[in-house]
Amino acid sequence: MHTIENEKNALFVIIPGFGESGSDKQYRELKKKIISSFGAKVLNYDPIWDRKTIKNWVADFDEKFKNYDFKILTIIGFSMGAYTALVLSSKHKFKKIILASLSPYFKENLENLPKEAINFMGKNRIKEFSNISIPKEIKSESVFLFGDQDWPIAVSQAKKLSSLYKGKFVSVENTEHELTDDYIKKITAEA
Repeated sequence: MHTIENEKNALFVIIPGFGESGSDKQYRELKKKIISSFGAKVLNYDPIWDRKTIKNWVADFDEKFKNYDFKILTIIGFSMGAYTALVLSSKHKFKKIILASLSPYFKENLENLPKEAINFMGKNRIKEFSNISIPKEIKSESVFLFGDQDWPIAVSQAKKLSSLYKGKFVSVENTEHELTDDYIKKITAEA
């Protein structure tokens, strides 16, 4: 098992957005920035997005990282990766979770989401999301980051959750729902 005693530096895990991979350019840049800033080990967790749901992503993460001490992991999730990190943090204590552009697909929000957003995720995922409530509490320190031009319902939810979880909310100026260079700088500053 990886523990603080046998890890020389910090340990980070990046969970990308839906349909994306840690090998995509923006995640490679994020990884490079964290390594250069902290001398840290950075791992990717690439969920199998195709035909899978949040239940699969959480179980797969637990299996892939079962030999790690979660208390030393900083999880960085973007969009659906942030959603996955938040759900994981309701059951595990991580060193920190950094939730960038958290997807709002919780039971409490589904009726307020645009039809395009519902259709994009597909019937099986939406059916499962309809059973996932916003966690009442989480076990990790939290930072919520959002582009100031991102999805208003998601930004509003993140502000409320950062208050509920006694976390921090950070706005990224002139940014929509994308992992830009400025966004990567803000994430790194919060890590």
